[in-house]
Amino acid sequence: MIADVLDELGRATAESIGPAARYMHCDVTSENDWARWSESIDAINVLVNNAAVLVLRSIANTTVADYRRVFEVNELGHLPRYPRHDRADAPRAGRS
Repeated sequence: MIADVLDELGRATAESIGPAARYMHCDVTSENDWARWSESIDAINVLVNNAAVLVLRSIANTTVADYRRVFEVNELGHLPRYPRHDRADAPRAGRS
């Protein structure tokens, strides 16, 4: 499963991998997108969350909105996915 907010690139990536790959739009800051993604899969074998944003400005020119966006994507973006899958996958993956 390829998930991203860049739909055209995400679809192209899935197509380049082949028929086993699927693409789904998912904004990591959206609990609704995470829930929709979570419900579309059976289990997680490997999860790579490399969503990130970068603001290339001095701190004096960085707005609160800029900082919130960076924090929401880079720090909080992974949290909505954990409640459902970590508990469900723990026994299968050998974790406790």
